[in-house]
Amino acid sequence: IKVHSSQELKTDLDENYIGFEINPVVVKASNYEIRRSDLNDVASGACLRVLKISKTELSLLFCPLFLRGNHWALLLFEVKSKLIKYFDWICSIDSCVVTKICSTLGKYAIKLNGKISSETSYPKQQSNGTDCGVFTLPFFIENNDLVNFVIKPTRVCLYRNYKNSNDVKTSETLIDLFLHNSDFVDETNSIECPFSDHNFVIAKLSIIKQSAIRKKIICRDLCFENLKRISSLVDEIEQKELKNFMTIDEKFKRSLQDEDKEIFEYFKSKFKQINDEKLSF
Repeated sequence: IKVHSSQELKTDLDENYIGFEINPVVVKASNYEIRRSDLNDVASGACLRVLKISKTELSLLFCPLFLRGNHWALLLFEVKSKLIKYFDWICSIDSCVVTKICSTLGKYAIKLNGKISSETSYPKQQSNGTDCGVFTLPFFIENNDLVNFVIKPTRVCLYRNYKNSNDVKTSETLIDLFLHNSDFVDETNSIECPFSDHNFVIAKLSIIKQSAIRKKIICRDLCFENLKRISSLVDEIEQKELKNFMTIDEKFKRSLQDEDKEIFEYFKSKFKQINDEKLSF
């Protein structure tokens, strides 16, 4: 995110003043630009899409505020905990502005029902103590890093004391392997690996996805006799035997049996026959 300066702009149209811009860019991110007029339109409800967004689709909602014509603050909505955080390096929270923003966004982007708690944070000013831009977004990014969801150690080592060989000690290390800044992660776990001191890290994610759709694949036409033959050969294969095999080699030996090879050779010959016909044509 790139945040541009937002000092009070010159009001006179001075051609020699290169930095003058009537409608300056406030925030640029992901090829989108937010200008001062856009923020004013959001506050008035004049420039929001008709498409309503479900509450479950939002985690954090940032709303930069341009106050009193020369001052910037940041309003952050934590949707899941229903908490409003107000970042302002000079003034306290303006309840009137927050109420107006909530009522406007509730119609279009998110429904904020019930009681909402709020807190105020005061980022550091510049060294000279003057206001010269949007410092609240960089402050939030620097002080709210990605969250490590892994709690159990991810590396466990056993070592012996060189003075006493019978004294075995354990060294545990938690490495930042699973970092995220959203609420997709429900829980994590660290599982021991039999051939390494680094453990496996697994996570349960809450990701909304579309339900599986069964698709019909149109294949080559086969006569009734061939279909019946393939069906009978497949039915004769006892797949449950794989559970009785202990090693990977034993499981793959299943593919060397005669009935499996017969099906493979049958399809191989059919494909070769069709390909040869295409080449001759």
